[in-house]
Amino acid sequence: MPEQQSQHFYTIGQRIQALTLQAHGVTYAIIEEMVGVKKEALKKMRQRLIKNHGYDPLISRRIEVEMVQDAPRSGRPPTATTSEVSAAVLEVVQSTAAGREISSDELGYLHGISGVSAWRILNASGLRKVKPSRKPGLTKAMRDARYQFALAHQDWIIDDWKKVVWSDETSVVLGKRQGRLKV
Repeated sequence: MPEQQSQHFYTIGQRIQALTLQAHGVTYAIIEEMVGVKKEALKKMRQRLIKNHGYDPLISRRIEVEMVQDAPRSGRPPTATTSEVSAAVLEVVQSTAAGREISSDELGYLHGISGVSAWRILNASGLRKVKPSRKPGLTKAMRDARYQFALAHQDWIIDDWKKVVWSDETSVVLGKRQGRLKV
């Protein structure tokens, strides 16, 4: 049995083969088993073939490639960014901490491409937006102190812990924005 097609895309060969088998009276179940084209998709292909090309199997069962090809897509064609531009965008982002905090719109402006193109370059390189880390990591001395505290208080019950106020549960940020920042 053929592999499952992603996003219901069928090759030109599958389309022609399925339509030819249908014109010869083969059932939808057998066509799906042999070629992998689903019944609904085959019906739509046949309707388009009749509507756009005047196909009539009683006159001719011949199906040409041009009859089953997809029409050219409308809209703006995708712009291909050069490898030099891609390398320059990645260089800015990977060089410094300040470069990592630049938005994709700013990156695009710096390199003469759209913000979406800059975002696609970063995405293709495996870079994702994450919340920045603002705190330094724990030193060995800090880890040891925490471990000693845990050992000293391991027998406390819930009522003992309810009397403790944790000072690190509050954050104070002066002169900067409080909301989330993605880098």
